[in-house]
Amino acid sequence: MIRLNMGSGMAEKVHNFTFNETWINVDSEAGVQPDVLWDCDTFPYPFPDNYADLILSHHLIEHLENPIEHIKECKRILKVGGKLIVHYPHYSNPEAFFGFHKRYFGMYAFHPKYFNYGRDMHTGKWKGFSLTLNCSAKDDEGYRWGKPIAKITRLRYYLIDKWINFMGKHYEWTPLIGCALFPCYEVQMEIIK
Repeated sequence: MIRLNMGSGMAEKVHNFTFNETWINVDSEAGVQPDVLWDCDTFPYPFPDNYADLILSHHLIEHLENPIEHIKECKRILKVGGKLIVHYPHYSNPEAFFGFHKRYFGMYAFHPKYFNYGRDMHTGKWKGFSLTLNCSAKDDEGYRWGKPIAKITRLRYYLIDKWINFMGKHYEWTPLIGCALFPCYEVQMEIIK
């Protein structure tokens, strides 16, 4: 199984993924010692068509000049049945506006039904498409205060995550009961080729 970690940085673990020798780490910074030194704003990527089974793009697209081309390139590189997982900060997250982020996105920014980003990205059919909002980083600061606080924090975020994902588009489109009240940490997009 070939797995690419695009914009890898120095992370050793992201959510359920632990990066080891089975991953090919791609980054533009030589200091993080990636397996492939490559600027993800330079197209085409140095991989053949139908190459990878899984591509993770964790908090990368907000740094890119052309995120749509990035996603199209990932689609080219994926094998049929392969999965692309993209995480990006939701615009209600104050971190979305950091100076080194070139743009910020909402939940439906890449959804083909709603916005041009999505329509441009979805030229050619994908087999599957899903969006999930995550209300907190999985290693939230509440965890360092010990097990009782960590359990309360996990439960709170679990319930909020369920609620905002149930609300769907109303989370963003009704700010007083949605993203203004409960800012979202990130959006997770999964696409199957």
